[in-house]
Amino acid sequence: MTEATDHDQNVQDAKDAGAPDARSADAPDAKDGAENAEAEKKPVDTEALLQKLSIAKTELLNRDPFLGSLLVSLRVEKSDDPSLTTMCTNGKLIQYNDDFADRLGMDELVGVLAHEVMHVALLHVYRARKTNAYPTIWNIAADYVVNRTLTKLGFTLPEGGLVCPADMQHLPTEIIYKELEEKAEKIPVFLPSMQDLKSPPDDDVNGGGGDPDSDILSKIQGAIFCSRGRSYALSACSEIERSIDELVRPALDWKTLLRNFCTDFKLDDYSWKLPSRRGLDSGYYLPALCEEGDPYLRESRVYMDVSGSISDPEMSGFLSEISYLFEDMGMEKLTLQSFSIGLTSKMEYDEYSKDDIIKYHPESRGGTEIESVVKDIHDNPALLNIIFTDGYFDESPLKDLNQKNVFWVVYGNRDFVDIMPNAAVYDPKAEALSKNV
Repeated sequence: MTEATDHDQNVQDAKDAGAPDARSADAPDAKDGAENAEAEKKPVDTEALLQKLSIAKTELLNRDPFLGSLLVSLRVEKSDDPSLTTMCTNGKLIQYNDDFADRLGMDELVGVLAHEVMHVALLHVYRARKTNAYPTIWNIAADYVVNRTLTKLGFTLPEGGLVCPADMQHLPTEIIYKELEEKAEKIPVFLPSMQDLKSPPDDDVNGGGGDPDSDILSKIQGAIFCSRGRSYALSACSEIERSIDELVRPALDWKTLLRNFCTDFKLDDYSWKLPSRRGLDSGYYLPALCEEGDPYLRESRVYMDVSGSISDPEMSGFLSEISYLFEDMGMEKLTLQSFSIGLTSKMEYDEYSKDDIIKYHPESRGGTEIESVVKDIHDNPALLNIIFTDGYFDESPLKDLNQKNVFWVVYGNRDFVDIMPNAAVYDPKAEALSKNV
């Protein structure tokens, strides 16, 4: 695994790592060198290494309760596989090359253990199997996500680890994989130094189809519960809980999932500094909802795809739910913005005009592009953004979108939902969804 500062450098290093050279097993000189190195190699003190690993586990537990709690619940063992030169995980246990672990400094060892545990927490092994991903490309995408998170948290990683490119810093694993897959011809088939994700045993996968068994899910959820509010990893990587939710949460109707997401942004504090207009209209002076540090109530924005693929009945159903959310979530201002090839009709609603939300009827136009929506979200920040679309458009502008406060209601396109961090399928026939974060 060769260190790089962007994708092109990583690809070049990957080529170098995978290219036949003097180190190839087929080269006689390489074999002689390997034999000489084997002869000169000092034996590993097994007891000392186990003690070192025990100290590293404690260090990780003290540093991040979630990662540490999950690590101590997993089996960590020496690998007998001669092809393993570093560490790896199959989603349930962690294996290590004893020479590699022995020569790492304590900070690096803690970082590598955190790296493997993060793969387990993100269910990377099972998600790869479930999506039938190409192993090497998926491993690179997964390492980008893990390493960028651990670097952000200040962990020390060994020299030579993959560095997530700047334009992929906010992307989930699936989208990174998709972008890399388009450049598959630049990635060699065999990268042993970069492979640390191994396939789980068939009896560890429900039905052999990709879903993790209950044991590992219980361990991850237990670690989340024990460390709630004390884990930097959980706050830095929302993909952890999402990876569990999308695999094990029962299907819910899109309205429930949207309401669950909106609840995280719901104002639940009151202030007498600004009176409730509803109370004044009734002759009473009542407190109004507010946010700490900002006494003014929030604005939410809703973007509707009017490219023509979503029919009027579905539009009306969506608007009815938005009208309900306006009242239930304590919204004071709502902007409805339609889009197709660029932004089109825009309307703003407040407490007095909220009943007109369901009357919004923008003109349908052909074609869809999302870049204008991404720009509008960036230029006009709101605490909550909801996008109603079929998801059939060029997705490249989404790499510039911070989706922490963005929820997608997607008409029929389950493939698009699978790669979005916060999304639900609008299925008027089944009224069922594939996932939520």
